[in-house]
Amino acid sequence: MIRAILLAAGKGSRMGVQKQLLNWSGKTLLEESIDGILKVDKIDELRIVLGHNAEQIKSKLKNYGNKKIKIFVNENYNKGMHTTIKKGISDISPKIKHIMIALGDQPLINEDIIQDIVDKYLSIDKDCLVPVYKEKRGHPVLIKREFLESEIDKIDGPGGLRQL
Repeated sequence: MIRAILLAAGKGSRMGVQKQLLNWSGKTLLEESIDGILKVDKIDELRIVLGHNAEQIKSKLKNYGNKKIKIFVNENYNKGMHTTIKKGISDISPKIKHIMIALGDQPLINEDIIQDIVDKYLSIDKDCLVPVYKEKRGHPVLIKREFLESEIDKIDGPGGLRQL
């Protein structure tokens, strides 16, 4: 099984608004992202990591009484995406071998795309799989838990997993 970490802690400073809460076809960007992940059968749990305006965003997630969802708050979100990833992987059981890291503001990454990426990752024997579109690396990233845990402390500052 795969544990999914949905990163939704940022301020949206480049855009000037809280992107997670923007409307997308009657739902928020974050809700669209959640719905796509929850439909993938190989994901056993979705961990949503909030930061900026966490309480406001949490209030929008009240409709998700799903046992597969856990919500975390990263108080150090302003120190970089790596701190949000660390919060999301905290206390994950050693039984979980694979982690998917997705972003909470990508509604076009639907369940079919996620399922294809998951299936490809599980068919290869690599530490991680990073999807590429038009020569740009993107999300969701799938990574072996042991590899991520051994490398995450080497990351410092902005840029997330790009430093791996």
